[in-house]
Amino acid sequence: MNRSREAISTIKGYYFQFDHFILQLLQLKADDESVQIEGIEDVDIIAPDEVKAIQCKYYDKVKCIPSVLGKAIRPMLLHFVEHVNDVVRYRYSLFAHYSSGCEAIQLPLTVDYVKQHFLTYTERGKIHKLHVEKNLSDSDLKSFLERINLQLNADTYEEQIEKIVNQLQKFIPCDEYEARYFYYTNALSFVKRVAVEKNSSLRKVSKKKFLEEIRMKQRLFDKWYIEHVGFKKFYRDTRRKFFAKLNVAYANRIFLIECDDIVEDMELAELLMRISENWSKLSKRNIESESFCPYVHLYGLSEIRLAKVKELLLQNDIHVWDGYEFKDAMFSLSSLTRHVNYHVGVKLKLINEFSQIDAVFDTCTGRKIVFQFYLNKPFYENSVALNKSFLVQSTMDVIQII
Repeated sequence: MNRSREAISTIKGYYFQFDHFILQLLQLKADDESVQIEGIEDVDIIAPDEVKAIQCKYYDKVKCIPSVLGKAIRPMLLHFVEHVNDVVRYRYSLFAHYSSGCEAIQLPLTVDYVKQHFLTYTERGKIHKLHVEKNLSDSDLKSFLERINLQLNADTYEEQIEKIVNQLQKFIPCDEYEARYFYYTNALSFVKRVAVEKNSSLRKVSKKKFLEEIRMKQRLFDKWYIEHVGFKKFYRDTRRKFFAKLNVAYANRIFLIECDDIVEDMELAELLMRISENWSKLSKRNIESESFCPYVHLYGLSEIRLAKVKELLLQNDIHVWDGYEFKDAMFSLSSLTRHVNYHVGVKLKLINEFSQIDAVFDTCTGRKIVFQFYLNKPFYENSVALNKSFLVQSTMDVIQII
């Protein structure tokens, strides 16, 4: 396996654990029940008198053989030995996905099988018999086996995500797109923050707390997850959800587009022409609700390049308003936000400076929507406008969405 594939498998393993943590939280019966990540094992389900410690393993390139299972089971046995007399009862589970070979493992486990295949092993050239070293009787091992459950044919990475998406739709009023791209990625963001907390109590999360956190305003898309799903699918799903254009109703729409280092001026002009064509509606009647056009801000673009883009638009007979009536004029907010119609002929409004965005929306009346396309993280927030933010790999990818 090359380094790239090893890295992908490692990342997938971490996400598989995060996903199992999310799924266990969603499947708790009571809101005050809790799950801990990175506790005794990868995921611990905590009840007042019992803890279920779950070790999560995702090996889509590794065969299920006794030596591999033994490495997972021996730490569980050691914990059992140390805590066998605790008031809290511990149960153990191995939730694992392997490429193949699970049918060769003898289930249910017997004491003799475990001693021979899992507890007897070689390390640094030395043969170990863990049950002998720890002076464990067959009765001790039998008690341990009564508390352990092996799930060796666990869901695939993709199957587990689908279960999460379905569960999210049960607890949060949302459709499949919102569950998959908004709330699931919110959940991933939350879990990744919790997993690195040094204080173990902060890694313990109740179902109620979890649902409260992920219902909050969308933070960031999880880039690795989107890459795994495929940006083409993500763009297609986003277009169907938000830009199907079955009925373009009146609204003050602003498109905020982050410019990368490779996009060319002509490409930006083409992108703006597409936005203008798709999201403008001009009526011959002077009725405000029947005529509108979008606002656009090109985030990170220099004044010199912005002037070139405007020139290219004009060459293509696309007239814009930008709040400047004539050369060297002061910026006029009323000039930029005034009403458009068929006779005016303007189908696009450009917001030159980032600092002008809030003023534009403070002036606009009626429905306000922000469509923000960012490369790494969102760069604009507005509590008044309906803010829809989307991760893109490059600036010109926006054209695949709108």
